[in-house]
Parts: sequence; C-alpha cells; structure tokens
Amino acid sequence: MNEPPLDPTTAPNGSDPSDGPRMLPTIDPGSPTGRMLRDSMERLRFAPVDPAIQRFAQDVLDGRRSARDMMDLPQFQPLLEKAGQSLQEYLAAMDPAEREAFRVDIRAGRPPGTGRPDGSTGGSAGAR
Repeated sequence: MNEPPLDPTTAPNGSDPSDGPRMLPTIDPGSPTGRMLRDSMERLRFAPVDPAIQRFAQDVLDGRRSARDMMDLPQFQPLLEKAGQSLQEYLAAMDPAEREAFRVDIRAGRPPGTGRPDGSTGGSAGAR
C-alpha cells in the first residue's frame, strides 16, 4: 500500500524534489503540496482574471517570483476574499465527520474527499 508522505511539503521517496523552481521556500516542488501549488498557478495563467495575476502566476512558475509575493498583489485580494468566503461556506455545510475527513486529507497532501479519518479511501467525504 502506498502511504502518502507524513509531511505534505516534502517530496515522497523516489521523486525528484528539484523538478521545477520552488514557489515557496519551504515546499519541495515534487511534494503533494508543491504539485497542488503548481497546478493552481497553471490554472491562474489562463483563468478569466486580471492580466496582472496571469503574468504574476507565470513569473512564479518560471521561478522569478514567490507564490508568497502574490498575496501582496492588490489585484489578487478580491480572489483571496472570495476563496476564503467559499471555503467557510463549504466547511459550514459539512457535518463534523466530513470536516474531520477534509482536515485529514489536506494534512496528508491529498485532494479533499479522497480519504477518510480511519485511513480508508473510496468515498467522497465532503463532496457536494
């Protein structure tokens, strides 16, 4: 059985943590969190958002900027606020077991809904 890494910011054994630039100094690019961050930046490059955000995402992917710097970009603030509000609403609609499954998945570096607190998989806990 393939266990996820205990630290979702560290690349799993056998992978190359240097695949691509570090988008944040403490996260290996080959780690589950690094891959999720890279996927998010890839989506932002072509998302219907302010062109400044698209250019910034490309700079992050190219290693010229850090993803952390994006938090200070004025054009990014409305997206952060909207994402935070959506997450609060999503979590509020869950029952306690679903919230716990969500937390476990995130901490393990898995997309939410792919695991359960008891370690089993195969459900869609938290999926709406």
